[in-house]
Amino acid sequence: MPKVKTKITDDDLDGGPVRSRIDLVYSLNQAGALKSLKMEIHGKAAQIPSLKNRKRHGGKVPFLDPAIKYRLRVLDYLYKKTLSQHDIPPLSWGTQKVVLIVICARRKVSFDADNVLTTVRDWLEPSVKKFGKGAGKSRGWGIGLVDNDKYITGLVFTDRDLGLNLDHTLIFMRSWSDVHSDIFSFLNKEFFGL
Repeated sequence: MPKVKTKITDDDLDGGPVRSRIDLVYSLNQAGALKSLKMEIHGKAAQIPSLKNRKRHGGKVPFLDPAIKYRLRVLDYLYKKTLSQHDIPPLSWGTQKVVLIVICARRKVSFDADNVLTTVRDWLEPSVKKFGKGAGKSRGWGIGLVDNDKYITGLVFTDRDLGLNLDHTLIFMRSWSDVHSDIFSFLNKEFFGL
């Protein structure tokens, strides 16, 4: 089995095989709390990996492919590097409910929206979970935009779904309290009346 790289360096990202970056735009409300966030993931990191529920030893032991864990750690590194380079303070919605929209860059491999949504939601949690079975244990990745992925309601699209041709992945997040009435109006108009 080939050795999987685990240590991430600037050379890996800026001049090496990954050549990726994350661009970030965010806004705060009048109280200084996070209101909205737009993230653009460029380069190879834009190909969000799919977390799959794999098991070893007769289906009893959860297993995460080391190559996928490495790719999640690359996303962590890029996000933290962006915060540092632009003097952005740590951002978090904490336990506030948020809406997440992911528009994935064009890819040559098959696409599973459910697995990509699981990956992004998991990545948005802290690296050390505060809740559940894994509370207090480091997973090795996670940026902490929300305390728990149960606070995220999300949708994933490919660029083709929306008639776009993107070479980067877009992640949009908004506070639920800011968009819930618009979402309800849309659902009422487009779906509930059928």
